[in-house]
Amino acid sequence: MRTLDTLIVSPSLRVAQEGPLDYFLKNDPDLQAAIREEAWDAFLLALSETTPEIIKALKDRPLKTFSELADGYKTVCGYPFGTITCHVDGKAALTAHPFADLAMLLCSPHCERDKPGWPPAVPFWDPSLRASILAISAVMKQWAKNFTDLNGNPHFKLVAVALGTMHTWMVEPNLLTQHEWFGQSKVIRSTVYQTQQYGLPIDGWNPTKETEAEFKTRVKGLAKNLGVWARKHISETKALFVNYDSKRNREHYTWTALRLARQLTYPEILEVQKQVDLDDATVRKGVKAVLKTLGLRDVVANRK
Repeated sequence: MRTLDTLIVSPSLRVAQEGPLDYFLKNDPDLQAAIREEAWDAFLLALSETTPEIIKALKDRPLKTFSELADGYKTVCGYPFGTITCHVDGKAALTAHPFADLAMLLCSPHCERDKPGWPPAVPFWDPSLRASILAISAVMKQWAKNFTDLNGNPHFKLVAVALGTMHTWMVEPNLLTQHEWFGQSKVIRSTVYQTQQYGLPIDGWNPTKETEAEFKTRVKGLAKNLGVWARKHISETKALFVNYDSKRNREHYTWTALRLARQLTYPEILEVQKQVDLDDATVRKGVKAVLKTLGLRDVVANRK
């Protein structure tokens, strides 16, 4: 069973400061999704540490255009632009903001909103905000031109955290001097990782319907099937864990940040990192593995 228990969103939560999140292996029933989440945390941290110019670039046209959208939002919506607190029985139950919906709209301009739609996100489809939406969409597309998904659109994950960061700057201007990501949502799962259950039906021996030899043969066949399943299950589980461990090499995320943000060749990455003990093939393999996990395209694939 996969259940999402708590969604926590903090307008000034710094991402990826805790290192490898080993609790994913223990508490998350969806290991593949957990790997992707940790990979994005690691990549965002690598961007802030290795190529802070990506964050700095948000402080120019993107922030100005985003602020103009925020002003327009207030005129068509009864909700404040930014953090929304939902209450149940008079108590705050969930704090969230509509930036994920906005990011989805900016990355896929022709997407349709859910009906009836989450109230704070509805104004983004209001005709009076169409010009502002198109403006911020164009600006963010230019800003994220090196970080596209497999369909060639700005990657939703990066755009969403960029919007959260800009909103935090608007709320807390003193943070503008820091080149870090803010406003990243964290999903906390309290369910325990569930191993697969294998049902092996064994009917007892009915002497009126089968001989003793037939019964023994049937039981042996079932045991053989169980052995085949066990070997396959062990192989698949080992592959997941090997994948997880290989995707925790933080160096690979640094290489990927340099590859995309600065469009460096693999030899140039080694030169910048002053790594004389590695070769181009090692860097290429690490970058490709990270790109696959993140769902990003190598926009400089023609540069070896």
